[in-house]
Amino acid sequence: MSTESTEQILHMNGGTGDHSYAHNATAPLKVTMRAKPIMEESIKKMFQRIATSPSCLRIADLGCSSGANALKAASNIMDMISMVAEEEAMIMSSDEKLPATFQVFLNDLFGNDFNALFKVVPELHKEIRTKSDGLCFFNATPGSFFGRLFPSHSIHFFHSSFAVHWLTQAPKEMRGEIELPVDKEGSNVYLTSINPPSYKAQFKEDLKLFLRSRHEEIVPGGTMFLTLIGSYDTSDFQCRP
Repeated sequence: MSTESTEQILHMNGGTGDHSYAHNATAPLKVTMRAKPIMEESIKKMFQRIATSPSCLRIADLGCSSGANALKAASNIMDMISMVAEEEAMIMSSDEKLPATFQVFLNDLFGNDFNALFKVVPELHKEIRTKSDGLCFFNATPGSFFGRLFPSHSIHFFHSSFAVHWLTQAPKEMRGEIELPVDKEGSNVYLTSINPPSYKAQFKEDLKLFLRSRHEEIVPGGTMFLTLIGSYDTSDFQCRP
């Protein structure tokens, strides 16, 4: 299966039913909350690095999927950025409270249920208005993050949770076996000690493409915050963040 076809076909289960991603996506949100202190520290360093205070701070959530949890992550990030910005303004004895405006880009593959995602936006807008007078604009950005998504030097904060570990395609040597039954040797969809080296090589290739793309898109001094799942032991099938 080619990269182009996987981009068009693959996506998390849409809707809000019992088997939807929105109904079964508590793990990424829990990890985001556990990582909150680390994220706050990275945001503080970002404000110290950025030379000019932005009037509009742009956030991109890569691999956002759908449902309320997707927007909860964006809401938490905006809250942390606002808090850190106020703290930095107090330290600098400035009356300026940053940022006055947020622009949030929600990214996932073309088949993602963006309709279910944006049905939750009005509630988030109400929540934002209770906290500040600032503005927030939400945008859908469909496409693979293993490539360019945004103009050069346009995004201040990249976030991705439980998404970057996915491969763009099966390794070249394994593409003839990708349709085999899951219990047949060679059809693993997770990394274990018995995986062919080509899986690791494919991940390295994909990650290089991901990082090169974000390098072009991030503003000087910006931040990228990623959480991935993995395993301490390649013989252990229980992957951990």
